[in-house]
Amino acid sequence: MYRIDKKFLILLLTIIILISSDFSVTGQLDLREANVTNVIIEKIENSQYEFSVTLFHDDDGEEGYADFWQVETLNNTLLGKRILTLAHGTVEFTRSAIITIPDFIQYVVVRGHDILHEFGGQAMLIDLMSKNTHIVDQGSNNISLNGYETVFQSSVSSKTTTMGSMNFLFIMGLMAIVVFRKIILLY
Repeated sequence: MYRIDKKFLILLLTIIILISSDFSVTGQLDLREANVTNVIIEKIENSQYEFSVTLFHDDDGEEGYADFWQVETLNNTLLGKRILTLAHGTVEFTRSAIITIPDFIQYVVVRGHDILHEFGGQAMLIDLMSKNTHIVDQGSNNISLNGYETVFQSSVSSKTTTMGSMNFLFIMGLMAIVVFRKIILLY
């Protein structure tokens, strides 16, 4: 019968936890930018949609703060915006607004904005029909996303990918617990 060294198992468990913790849903965000981390859409009536947008920005670390988020077409035509009047610290926060979107528009972009750096960071591309989202790292620019709608035809939506990442982390956590319990029972 083989005996497993306790130090080796603890090292293995630590490596598993460190590797699994590196899989973040939003990736490594530049908190100087007003990053869009989540969007929930509810069609109210006719062409009106309620957008609940979550932003993540370091409002404590500099003079600027996230001052609005906006919904636009893929070629940067503004459809509506939600003004934010105060800093929110370095925490994710969600604000809602009702935006009218013409029926012929299927894809929209949600972008955050801050006073110092303007547009940049993480934006969300949204298919209004399926409500699927796709994360877009726009860097420090307000880039046009014309043509990006093909991501919905050729890949799985980021909501599905996000759930896959969360399931992976959950399974890794369960494995870590099982291994840790085995270590304790061995000694």
